[in-house]
Formats: sequence, C-alpha cells, structure tokens
Amino acid sequence: MSTLSIVIPTRNRHVYLEGIIQSFLSLDDERISMIIHDNSDFKMKLKENLEESNIKYIHTNEKLSMHENFSKALAYSDSKYVCMSGDDDFLSHYISNIIDYLEKNNVDTMISNKVARYWWEDVHHKIFRNFLANQLRVPWHTQLLNISKVSSQDAMNKCLKSGGTEIYMLPKLYHGIVKSDLLTTIKIKYGNVFIGPTPDMAAAALLALSTKNIHIANQPFFISGTAGGSAGGKGVQKQHSWDLDEVPWFEKEYIQAWNKNTPDIACGPTLWAEGVLQAHNAAKIKPDINWIYLYARTMIEGKLPIKHILNKAEKNTDLSYSKFILLMVIFFYILKFHVKRAISFLENLSYLIFGLSWNGRSYRKCESPSHAVKIIRGQLKIKKL
Repeated sequence: MSTLSIVIPTRNRHVYLEGIIQSFLSLDDERISMIIHDNSDFKMKLKENLEESNIKYIHTNEKLSMHENFSKALAYSDSKYVCMSGDDDFLSHYISNIIDYLEKNNVDTMISNKVARYWWEDVHHKIFRNFLANQLRVPWHTQLLNISKVSSQDAMNKCLKSGGTEIYMLPKLYHGIVKSDLLTTIKIKYGNVFIGPTPDMAAAALLALSTKNIHIANQPFFISGTAGGSAGGKGVQKQHSWDLDEVPWFEKEYIQAWNKNTPDIACGPTLWAEGVLQAHNAAKIKPDINWIYLYARTMIEGKLPIKHILNKAEKNTDLSYSKFILLMVIFFYILKFHVKRAISFLENLSYLIFGLSWNGRSYRKCESPSHAVKIIRGQLKIKKL
C-alpha cells in the first residue's frame, strides 16, 4: 500500500492525461500511487503499460455528475494520505520531501504556500493572448523544507472576510494532502466529503471545520495546471459565469440549497461562497461572512447589474446599512479588487519582460508536464524569458 494516493477524476480530456502520466512516472517514488477515474465517453488508449507503475486506471461511461465522479474516484484510494488533483495538474519532486515528513509526523492536513503554475499550450488569455501558453512559473523557495502551522479557525475567518471567495490557507483535499482517516470521519458525520456546488471549496470548508490545525510546507510540491478547456482556462478567457439553471454538472441539491442572500448566478465567487455557506449549514454553524465583499466580487466576475446586487443586499437581514453606505462599501471593494488586478497585470509584465517577478521565475516553451518537473528539479536547462 502506498503512503499517498493522487486521485484524478476526469471526463473527455485524454489529451492532458497522457502528459500527467508521464510527469508522474518521472517522480520515481514508489510511495506514491495515482488513481485515474475516467468518466469519458470512450476508454483512453494508454501508451504506457501501467501494471507495474503504481497507476490505476478506471474507466466508466455511466452518466455521472461532477460530484459523483469525485466521490467514486476517491473511494478507490487505500493509502494513508490522499490528494485530489485536476487532470491538468501534477506534482513536483518536492512531494518526496513532504512524504518523508508525513511518515514521521501524525498530521491531518498539508498544503503549500508555494505553488508552481503551468499553462498548457491551448490557453489563450483575453489580454496576454498566447503569452501564457507552455509557460511554467516557479515561486521563490528554499531547498530546505520548513513546516509551519496555522489554526483552522484563523484560516476560515480569513476566508469569511473575503466573502468565501478566496480559499487562502484552508486545508485542501484538492491540491493539498489529507489523512484518509479524517475523510472517513467526515463522511460518517456528514454523509459526504463534498457539501457544496464545487468539490474543491466544499471539501476545504468542511475540512477546516473538522480539524484544529493546518500544516503548511514552504516548497512547491504541487503544480497547478491551467488547460484551455478547464474552469481555470475559461477564467483567463473571462468566460466563467452561468445562470443557475445552466449548470447540469452540479448536483441539483446544492443549487436548490443556494442561500437566499447569495446572488443568483453561478460564477467563481458565488460557487466558492456557497461551498463555505453550505458546509457551515451542515455543521449547524452560522458563519460571519462578509456579504458586501461577495457582492462586489460578483458584480465584477458575474457581470450583474448594481440593481440586482442592491436588491439582494437590502433583503439581507445580516446587513443593516443604508443604501448609500452599501454602495460606498461595494465600490470600495471593487476598487480594492482592481488594484490587486493591476498588481497582477504588472507581475505578468515583469514575467514577460524580465522572466521573473517579486514572486518567482518564469520559463517559456515548457512543452509538457514532465519537462516542468525536470525544470523544477534542476535537471533540464531551458531558455528563460
């Protein structure tokens, strides 16, 4: 039995899976296994013989929702620790350092505050066009592993201050590592690990409510990938919002449980906020969420008119501000968000011009995940920007 299982639920995205398999094989650590739960219309034609590679490939073409695909994939894990990943994400060699630590210490959750990013070749940004394609960004980090701890309550409070729109340092099953015993406890108590419209924030919120501390590594053991057809890819193209009746890949029960104070649109901020709200509801805890911040973010990313937002705000019994004050605070948060976006734009320019920024270094023409793993390990020289 492996120490850590990497669980990947996927559907009709074989073009990315082959690259993920290659990057996994390049890690060469027998303590890690990979489980691919493929709900595609057709079974993948694998180029590798996976029988001795610690990779388990399961294909089913039965009709599954996103939550069902995640839950069924997770059920195949039999390791002490588990990590869920997108089919465009992968791990760096630093994961071996993390496993060394996990084997010596009894921890429930592990995340990293240093996450590398990789954009697949089909990503087309609305502003930067094809500049991001085949690009790897590695944050500044040390070669010496250091583990810090943060209170789960403090992490949740920070998330709530952002209206539930930012995951920050919440414990993560998706892009983080969780002890399998903790997941079993949550499932017994709540009946499900994923209570909310999107599995990533739904699991993170429930984990934060079920554990005392979060362990944080200072090395980029996870590489967050963005492919053109993914939610992240749609996000960089500014195509990440839908009407609530247009999201058939979510379980209807989570749309039906939509909080009356949350704007009636499915976009990044509202979907994550609902994950936080519905997890708290399952735990019978009333969260002190910053509704006005959520309204401001939804105006920007959901492109809702101010009239709709004000109507929600005025009916929200958790708020007791006048319309004028509501408007002032909403526009303050909108301004604050655009300042952050401007800083991000400057960072992208820094990567474009110099190949580095205050956050890390960028590599272009990184044509595959396995190349990315080798670059971070220092085994492959590649032209910098």
